[in-house]
Amino acid sequence: MWRIYGFILNEMYPLVYSLHLHLEDQYLVAFHAHDDLNNVLRSDFTAKSMLTEFFLTNQAKENARRLLYKEFPEAFVWNQQHKIWTPIKKKTVIGSIVTASPFEGERYYLRILLNHIKGPLSFDHIKTVGNVTAPTFREAATLHGLLQRDTSLQDCMQEASLYQIPHSLRRLFATILVYCNPTNPRELWEYFEQDMSSDFQTSVATSADIRTKFLRSISSTLESMGKDINMFHLIDHDVSFDQNETESSEINDEFAVLIPEEDLMASMSFNPEQQHAYESILQKVLLNESAAFFIDGPGGTGKIFLYKALLATV
Repeated sequence: MWRIYGFILNEMYPLVYSLHLHLEDQYLVAFHAHDDLNNVLRSDFTAKSMLTEFFLTNQAKENARRLLYKEFPEAFVWNQQHKIWTPIKKKTVIGSIVTASPFEGERYYLRILLNHIKGPLSFDHIKTVGNVTAPTFREAATLHGLLQRDTSLQDCMQEASLYQIPHSLRRLFATILVYCNPTNPRELWEYFEQDMSSDFQTSVATSADIRTKFLRSISSTLESMGKDINMFHLIDHDVSFDQNETESSEINDEFAVLIPEEDLMASMSFNPEQQHAYESILQKVLLNESAAFFIDGPGGTGKIFLYKALLATV
């Protein structure tokens, strides 16, 4: 009966807006499949979003500038049809800026600024502190004092430097870059550069050679984690290495792997089924032919034993 009479089945009060969060010219655009894309790109209407119109409303209405972006729906309602903010007389809606992870970089720092700076007029305006326009949202957030110095990562590196060898310290530093999102990677690097590169420091090594070896080591570790060293701006210019050197380094790393003697001798102890799998797979490897194999069997039947033997042989 409730459904038949069309009564409300659920509701949320107050209504919550999910506010758009995007970098300049990186908003989502909806269009029909048959639309001409050139017309879509030229359209002023498709270039509008909640965020761009928030800036425009602040430019046109001085009283709007007393609100943060997340507070905007308390005084204005978003008209999706015309893509415009219009004033409302009473508070019926609350806003919620879409979340952003620190790993999203500039989008994350833009969110921080929008949560603390009232009345910004544009993307450039929100990056302006005093008479200085910061090149990035991150630097703007720093100038505003919104990124408090966190010493926990420095303390971690400081403690590790007391007992870890340089290679391990470099790997820890790379892990911090990738997973801990330090506020100032360059500052952290400069503080511990001597500790992390001490194994490269010899009586004949120049400071330039030491730094190059250090950056190559860090770059290699970051690449194994799916990251590029230039993402972290450790030095003023991009870091690049000779491709042949990089490939040689990878080969040398593989040659440096210690292979247990029992893995090398494992193929001498195979049962018939293991032997068949070993020979079939190895044949494809040695002939450089593509193939896919699936090894099946209950636990304890020697699958890992077979894998280790194959790896040792290859």
